Amino acid sequence: MSKSIFKSKTFWTAVVGAVLDYSGALVVVGVPPGAISYVSWGAMIALRFITNGAVHVIKDAATE
Repeated sequence: MSKSIFKSKTFWTAVVGAVLDYSGALVVVGVPPGAISYVSWGAMIALRFITNGAVHVIKDAATE
């Protein structure tokens, strides 16, 4: 059984990483541009190793 993508830690890690990277907000405190991408990629890979379920964007009524 799959869960909504909006309950996925991996999905939200990607969203937060993208927002931080593209906003440039962390450049002010000395984090170089693009560094957050590498951190979020590493976090997403780690999360995939500790999670084991599928996700869905649109729930398929046939599988309920």
